[in-house]
Amino acid sequence: MKSPLDEQIPSHAHFDRIKPSDATHWTKSYVITAYLSNIEEYEKIIQAEELQNFVIDSVHLCKPGRKDNCDTKGCMPGESKTLFGKEMKGLCRGDLYGTMTTWFVNPSDNELRHIKRLLELEMQARK
Repeated sequence: MKSPLDEQIPSHAHFDRIKPSDATHWTKSYVITAYLSNIEEYEKIIQAEELQNFVIDSVHLCKPGRKDNCDTKGCMPGESKTLFGKEMKGLCRGDLYGTMTTWFVNPSDNELRHIKRLLELEMQARK
């Protein structure tokens, strides 16, 4: 049975990465948001394990004209940061912690293993 919600993709940026043609529509989607506050401390490990593209592809960027956090909470224009030797601009500072935010939308089993590894590295860096 189709839900009336299937026709209404919310405006929140979590759902920007979901295409209407995807098998998993937004009502069946989920997002893992990781605040990698100490990523500089384990950046070389991420590169050695070849996870840098996975992280870069999941970094949340501020988007002008959004009615959610980007404009209304003053996040725009985001911040600039060098990550893995690459200058990135417009990085979201995060809703809660004012730090770089990564969003993993509908991660596969393999991506879940990568996320788990990133969280292990973040936890070690916070000790």
